[in-house]
Amino acid sequence: MSSFLSVENDFDTITVNLFSIVNDYKNPILFYDSYCLRCSRIVRWLLKNTEGVYFSSLKGQIAGEILSKKPARISNDSIIFFSVNHQQKREFYDKIDAVSKVLSYSRSYRWLRLFIKLIPKPLANALYSLAAKLRKQQHRSICLHEFGDRIIP
Repeated sequence: MSSFLSVENDFDTITVNLFSIVNDYKNPILFYDSYCLRCSRIVRWLLKNTEGVYFSSLKGQIAGEILSKKPARISNDSIIFFSVNHQQKREFYDKIDAVSKVLSYSRSYRWLRLFIKLIPKPLANALYSLAAKLRKQQHRSICLHEFGDRIIP
């Protein structure tokens, strides 16, 4: 898989080698439902308030490549946080664990991660699942192209 993504703007063309993003594992990737309006709005907020995290649709080419190797315990109906640890081991997190992981990359909202950790995990995951069911009532997406190089198709 040696495809390239080109994002055009008014001044120049940004080219990202998707193969290196997937195989070098220098940055984590948050996979999200790009057809969900609420999810897209949250990703827009995360793009403004986090550093070092890439974002990709759960239905995208990169998701198909990476998520085919995820453990069975990881839900397909959730955001999924993917990273490679310092021992080169692939790590997958879903639901509230994925939320907590991505918040650890926040510049100013790490306190929110600590607040989430105070909620018992079964309750936090139940609340996440409820929100996920409700989000399916809204199936629209918003344009995130202004963040070009951190959005992976």
